Amino acid sequence: GFWFPFYYCVKIGVLIWLLAFNGSSILYKSFIHPSLVKREKDIDALLEEAKTKGYDTFKRISSKGVRFVTNLLMEGMIRAPTVMAEFVQTGQLSIENRRFEDVTDQGGNGGVPTAGPSGAASRVRPAAATQKRNQEQQEEMDIDVPDVNGAPEESDFALDSDSERAKKDDTK
Repeated sequence: GFWFPFYYCVKIGVLIWLLAFNGSSILYKSFIHPSLVKREKDIDALLEEAKTKGYDTFKRISSKGVRFVTNLLMEGMIRAPTVMAEFVQTGQLSIENRRFEDVTDQGGNGGVPTAGPSGAASRVRPAAATQKRNQEQQEEMDIDVPDVNGAPEESDFALDSDSERAKKDDTK
C-alpha cells in the first residue's frame, strides 16, 4: 500500500482544528455556502420538480389501487350468485378461477324460466348473454383486463425519464 508519513498526527491535528478553533465554520463560509448560493435556483427547481413528480406518482398509484379494490369488490359481487348457485347444487365450494357464467344454465335452455332449487321459477341467462353483459359491465367500470396473448404489461413503477419514454415510444 501507500505510506503517508505522520498520517495520524496530521489527522488528529485537522480534527482538533475543525472542532476547537472553528475550522468547520471557516470551511463552510469560505467554500460550501458560496457554492450553494450560486446554485440555489437550480436546487429549488429540482426540489419543486421532485415534489410535483412525487405527488403525481402518488395520485396515479393510489387511483390504481382504489380502482383495483373497486374492481375486486365488483367482481366478487358479480360472482357471488354463481358461487351460491353452485354451492346449493353441489353442496361444495370449489376454489378455482371462475368464469362469469351462470352455472344454473347447464341445460342450454336459451334463457327460458326454469324451476330453481326451491321449486320457484327463476330466469336463467345463457352463458353467451352472461359473458356479453359482464363484458359491457367491465367496459363501464374501466376494468383493466390482462392480455390473454401473454404480452408483458407495462409497469406502473417505470423509472424512465420523459426523454427515455419518448425514445421508447418512437421505436415502437
